[in-house]
Amino acid sequence: MTTTNGTNVKIANRNLRIIIENDEIQVHYAFEKVCKRPHGEETVGVDKGLTEAFATTTNELLGQGLGKLVFEYSDAITEIWRGRNKLRALAERYEKEGKTEKANNIRLNNLGTKKLDNMRRRFRTKVRNLLCKAAHKLMDRACVIVVEDLSGFIKGKSLGRKTNRRLRTWVKGVMQEILEEIAALRDVRIVIVNGAYTSQTDSQTGAFTGERKGDRFYRENGDIVHADLNAAFVILLRLWDPEITRYMGYREVKKIIEARTA
Repeated sequence: MTTTNGTNVKIANRNLRIIIENDEIQVHYAFEKVCKRPHGEETVGVDKGLTEAFATTTNELLGQGLGKLVFEYSDAITEIWRGRNKLRALAERYEKEGKTEKANNIRLNNLGTKKLDNMRRRFRTKVRNLLCKAAHKLMDRACVIVVEDLSGFIKGKSLGRKTNRRLRTWVKGVMQEILEEIAALRDVRIVIVNGAYTSQTDSQTGAFTGERKGDRFYRENGDIVHADLNAAFVILLRLWDPEITRYMGYREVKKIIEARTA
């Protein structure tokens, strides 16, 4: 059987997987990805963040708007759960008072997951699209990408408690997945370096000779630069640093940088 889907990709003699979730039917099938878009020629240091996806040593902030997406979704989910908790308490009160019909109506009409599932699906699609575009722009300049450990902590505005921690973890995972996938697709090499104290180190001196305040880095000489761009240059320098190795503990890294500062 041969048919086509919404992207005009022919499906011929393939194994299909059909997933039915809520009112949505998904048809999954395997095909070989081919990308004719060439990669760049530079070795680029990258600092990952949450306000924007990637700050690079080509002085670009890629994936701007990521933080706005995450914070708006987080705020909306928090507000929804706050309202749902009130309704759940009301339903329990009605139950105790013997008003079973009212309690059941609340549970049936106000405590379902369809709205939440749709919101989550739209949010994840937007984030993935934004990260894919940012990663492709990065590959347009780079043949080698130098980055701190992608499984590490994402820098950026504090996201708060449980819901926000889950969001941060999910975005971090998708960022890693997309960067690695597109790098493999476009034949770009990823080199991982030690990311300890990259935000506190001055890229010009390699020492603690400055201070980060928000998205600004104040150098000892009076210069003020974007903090994430400064961190990207520090990450790039780690590629050639003979003393700071990838798996070195952060305490050892701190001692080395303090010695350079002294």
